Amino acid sequence: MYIFFLVLAIISIGVTIIATIQRKAWWIRIFDFPRLQIIILQLFSGIGMAFFIESFTIVNIIIAALLLVTIFIQLKYVFPYFRFAKKDIPDCNKTKSAALSFMVSNVLQKNRQYRKLISIIKKEKPSILLLVETNHWWAEKLKQIDALYTYSVKHPLDNTYGMMLYSKFPLKNTRIDFLVKKNIPSIQTEVQVDNFKFKLACLHPEPPAPDEAKMSRPRDRELIKMAKKIREKPTPYVVIGDLNDVPWSDTSYKFERISGLKDPRRGRGFFNTFSAQIPLLRFALDHIFFSGHFEVAAMKRLPKIGSDHFPIFISCCIRYSP
Repeated sequence: MYIFFLVLAIISIGVTIIATIQRKAWWIRIFDFPRLQIIILQLFSGIGMAFFIESFTIVNIIIAALLLVTIFIQLKYVFPYFRFAKKDIPDCNKTKSAALSFMVSNVLQKNRQYRKLISIIKKEKPSILLLVETNHWWAEKLKQIDALYTYSVKHPLDNTYGMMLYSKFPLKNTRIDFLVKKNIPSIQTEVQVDNFKFKLACLHPEPPAPDEAKMSRPRDRELIKMAKKIREKPTPYVVIGDLNDVPWSDTSYKFERISGLKDPRRGRGFFNTFSAQIPLLRFALDHIFFSGHFEVAAMKRLPKIGSDHFPIFISCCIRYSP
């Protein structure tokens, strides 16, 4: 049994080291995602090795030391997302009520369970709703929610990058941008909430995967290009969407550092939204980033809708000043 746990330890050490390589190949960047799972594997293998060890050798000591070091490397990335960590965005003052709410959902283009999605929308009543992977079939089926939203921006596509935005608040200066590739849109708009206005960017960059993009470069370029755009004109800002990246990746940290936006997950939990079908392999891919003009009232992952993603929901208050 000791050999079994030793092999698991070596594997967990190996994938941790691979993830530190600053290359864009999908098979390297994919190890940015399961850091929490790797920590669990490391702890499991370490406990097993300690329980079944028969003698202390130089090799055993080296493996144990490497295992300990790589556990700390992984924890460095994911620690901010435990509930006992410091919150980047404060909770709403108890005297305030939530001013607006956001819901983001990757519907999965081939999914046909649209009634589940509509039921959740009617129950949660988000004031701003973003749906991605929406093609023309989805656009047709979702016409019945038009009555719930006065304003909308619809750009359905059949390439899994269609996008539809709904809002109960006025949208101004709206445009469809193609930040990196001409077939992958983003929505840029301004939202007017009473006397408060903020910019909203809706993104769904290409994922690093063998059947999508063999390199993470297109995704990273889109996120960093958006971050630099935000930095150029500091103003109340929200970025939402399926970013095909986890919040603890180097790219996401760079996005936050450049843009100045904050992640409401920090200090509140992981809220893993993908994969809805595989409980042991779940990561936080759907995001809502805020500038310092907002506070969080509530955040939750919503029930399954037949997609490979769970929807995510957040309600917030407006601070008016960072």
